[in-house]
Amino acid sequence: MLKHEEILLIFSLQTNGFTVAEIAQQTGRSVGTVYNYLRQQRQPKKENKIHQTRNNQLEPFYEYLDTQIKFGIQNANKLYQELLARGYVGNYGNVRNYLNQRSKKDTYKISKHVETPPGYQAQVDWGYFGKIYISGRPERLYAFVYVLSYSRAIYVEFVVRQDQQTLQQCHFHAFEKLGIPKEVVYDNMKTVVLGREKLSDNTIKIRYNPAFMDFASHYGFIPSACPPYWPRAKGKVESVVKYIRYNLMQGMIFGKTYSNLDDLNQRTTAWIERVAQRRVHKSTGEQPLTLWLQEKENLKFPSTIPTYNFAPLFVRNSTKDALVQYKLNFYSVPRDFARKKLHVRDISDKGISKVYIYHQGHCIASHTMSKVRGAWIIDENHIANKKEIQKNITIDSPNKVELPLVVKAHDISYYNKLI
Repeated sequence: MLKHEEILLIFSLQTNGFTVAEIAQQTGRSVGTVYNYLRQQRQPKKENKIHQTRNNQLEPFYEYLDTQIKFGIQNANKLYQELLARGYVGNYGNVRNYLNQRSKKDTYKISKHVETPPGYQAQVDWGYFGKIYISGRPERLYAFVYVLSYSRAIYVEFVVRQDQQTLQQCHFHAFEKLGIPKEVVYDNMKTVVLGREKLSDNTIKIRYNPAFMDFASHYGFIPSACPPYWPRAKGKVESVVKYIRYNLMQGMIFGKTYSNLDDLNQRTTAWIERVAQRRVHKSTGEQPLTLWLQEKENLKFPSTIPTYNFAPLFVRNSTKDALVQYKLNFYSVPRDFARKKLHVRDISDKGISKVYIYHQGHCIASHTMSKVRGAWIIDENHIANKKEIQKNITIDSPNKVELPLVVKAHDISYYNKLI
């Protein structure tokens, strides 16, 4: 149930000509909640002022009570005892009710519309959009949303993970497209904020994730965590998530309107360029694209900064059978690279992990990382004689097969000696 002040605000905005969607954006409530209150015409009657609803016996003590409440005293029984010592002859219930109403009135937070200068701030958030099937497996579908606070220019990328590497790569793609501001605002996602600590002077110290801080330091922006349970502190990106949900994703169905993750992201890019960046924004009265062209000169771009190492390289020696061991699995390489010193790294692309194998700086093989331990992931193109592939194997993709480790003559210790 909404608070009295919020309900009044909803009806006030409607009276001033705001649409349901605009009211939802201003109040931070869902479109459905706003619509239900307006439909039911549940506008409350104006409450009488506190002083008019209190017992006359308490009225001489209003000033004293207000002073005590401002000092943080919230114990009604303590205040009642103090009033008795000052000559109060009324009952405890009047004191308790007065304290409750004053506390509600004093703690209600009023949102303030804040605009930032060009190139100063961006806001980031995740949105959940159901499930998508990849290689027959259901995966949770997330949207990474990045919005520049001044121009309202946006970048959106759909992924299936919210891990550190995916978050950093999404940032990098957003930076390439729109630029890097001085500050980026987040909620309390664990990939950015590990926790908060209250110090002896009652100030709050935010403990940021060291891995993300290293990334932020490399690209020269300052992460800023908004207060817990206060989404309106990053209201610009919150409204964009809703805009995506009720505009772009309306009627989007996996297998019908889009076929895979790449297809969805291509459609999203086209929607941003044709629709989102060219709409007249309600708050600025301008197209985001127009304002971004003005803001662009105040932003940095990754092209002027050395590329960040998202995933480290690991040294591996390939076996005589042209296999490379990595994380309890074996991945094939072309026959020419048997018994060679190679480098391996796994890179998450939109949350899908792939293993890349390099020789002297050139990529010679790539595989989707196996979720099965003790497997051989073999690309048929790497095998000269296809008769070497045993029968009755499960095909993971048109060109790749996974073989249980036990079907080969050599045991794991044999390969460990070569690595």
